[in-house]
Amino acid sequence: MHGWLPIRCVSSRHRTARRGLDRIAVVCAALLLAAAAIHAEPEQTTGRSPAAASAKAASTLEATRPVLADSIKRQTEDPNLDNERRLGFAYLDVGVLDAAFDHFQAALRRDPRDVSSNEAMARIWRDWHFPATALTYAYRAVYWAPESARTQNTLGTVLLSLGFVSAAHDRFDTARGLDPEAGYPLNNLCYASMSAGRFDEATAWCRAALDAEPTAVQSRNNLALSLALAGDVGLALAVLAHDTRPATAAYNQAVLLLATRQTAEARDALVRARLADPSFLPALKLLRQVAARRPGH
Repeated sequence: MHGWLPIRCVSSRHRTARRGLDRIAVVCAALLLAAAAIHAEPEQTTGRSPAAASAKAASTLEATRPVLADSIKRQTEDPNLDNERRLGFAYLDVGVLDAAFDHFQAALRRDPRDVSSNEAMARIWRDWHFPATALTYAYRAVYWAPESARTQNTLGTVLLSLGFVSAAHDRFDTARGLDPEAGYPLNNLCYASMSAGRFDEATAWCRAALDAEPTAVQSRNNLALSLALAGDVGLALAVLAHDTRPATAAYNQAVLLLATRQTAEARDALVRARLADPSFLPALKLLRQVAARRPGH
């Protein structure tokens, strides 16, 4: 999802089992599914930065990231609107959100109507888990650029994080109309439909998203999740198997199997993940947790 947000556990009205599936467990497992995808391969289309780096780490990035170093040089020599914005995005790309915030704020002091800086500030506040603050910036970006799919989509992600699922769905649908070839609005429509408990509808949106961007990790994971929530765990596992990273594919299958209380099968999947990539630490950690479980748990 462009501007991805972790899905919440569904409310009690969606807890009814279907084909023996504990839906609440599977929805909560989405956090692990997404974490595995982001850990292995952050997507270029999501618009979401990695976790903020420390100040010490940031100081070493300049030497290893030519784009960042060049942006710093330009901003130092001429701190105009374009250079402040450029440096903000350079820091955003490497996950240093506090430094990015400072430069987008500087850009907005020069031009409060700057769409890109407003939209970026909305994403930063959203990712800092202050969606109410993000909302102001997101609405400003849409006000100044209503025909931008990106701004409409970011506003949708903020609304969704605030629990306004229907309003978020409308914004994602608007983004889809403005950028009909893109996969991210479709993936977000899938996510919003899951949040509303419309799992069959979510599956259709997720399939469309994956058709638009066949390599999109989050679209694949969301498709698997929507299928599991609709009651087809077997097909969900098959979708996860098509991940091009064997270790991550097996790990995600294990998470889903654990959510459906298939512990032995989950253990086998984690062993496959370890064999595919012995350095993949999430699989090792989860395997240890599974091994420590008492029989029947």
